[in-house]
Amino acid sequence: MEFTENAASKDSPIGQVLVGKRVGDIAEIQGTAGTVRFEILSIGAEA
Repeated sequence: MEFTENAASKDSPIGQVLVGKRVGDIAEIQGTAGTVRFEILSIGAEA
């Protein structure tokens, strides 16, 4: 996973799962240790 300053690259595995998600959605990511679920609490960008 590629994270820089609290952001995920859209090209990273987690970034690909998050594209198109909205606040309140659940994002599921399959990993070697099982499924990890993230609830989208907010979406924003800093300039």
